[in-house]
Amino acid sequence: MKTVLSCIAVIVLVCIGTTTAVAPENFEVLKPAPVQEALSESPIANIDFGSETTAVLKEGPNGGCQKILGGNNSANAGVRLVIMRHAKTEPRVYPRKGRDFGRDLVVRGKMEAESVGNQLAALNFLPQYAVISNSSRTRQTWQYAASQFPNGQGVMVDYTSDLYHCNTDGFVAALRKYAGGFCSGTVMAVGHKPSVNDVAFWLSGSKIIFGTADAVVLEHLDSVNWADAFAAPNKFRVVQVLKPNTKH
Repeated sequence: MKTVLSCIAVIVLVCIGTTTAVAPENFEVLKPAPVQEALSESPIANIDFGSETTAVLKEGPNGGCQKILGGNNSANAGVRLVIMRHAKTEPRVYPRKGRDFGRDLVVRGKMEAESVGNQLAALNFLPQYAVISNSSRTRQTWQYAASQFPNGQGVMVDYTSDLYHCNTDGFVAALRKYAGGFCSGTVMAVGHKPSVNDVAFWLSGSKIIFGTADAVVLEHLDSVNWADAFAAPNKFRVVQVLKPNTKH
């Protein structure tokens, strides 16, 4: 009897060891895409694009506003805001629940982001602080744009879900939350359509339709610090609208 049971056990083990599992017909294994894929002309793999911070750190030592330290040395007088839409992204693939959040930039998108980053640097519209939607495509847009800044790795960055698929109120609330404790300086926000269109209109009264990687540079008409910048609509003026210069 023991001999028979041993033989059965051996047969079962052999069968298990040689059987290949077959996934259900509609099952798709999702492989994580790399967050950064450096282009040969402007590698970003070794650049630190800033660490995540918290809004609590932005309050000054005496409860007042905090100067934006580090980052780029663009004009620090007044309140300047750069709003940018994410660059060209891989298409949606259905059905993949939650996949929209993880969509990555295509090669054209990386070039678009670099082009606008280069223009911001050339015009000296360089941020000292950035608040970025935490989706893959907005993170990557920031990374490729910042790779063109003289000191992109020195910019303080917050990645937040507050800017992911938010409305105008949510976008403005995020700016208050993350930038409201700063004194004067240049802040950059990277988000999604249609909220970037809507918030640019709310802030400036100008209708701007954002294509992929488009950016608008706004300056406040009156405020000298970020705490007062969002008290009312139509208080910013449009300084510059930037579009990517690519041949693709």
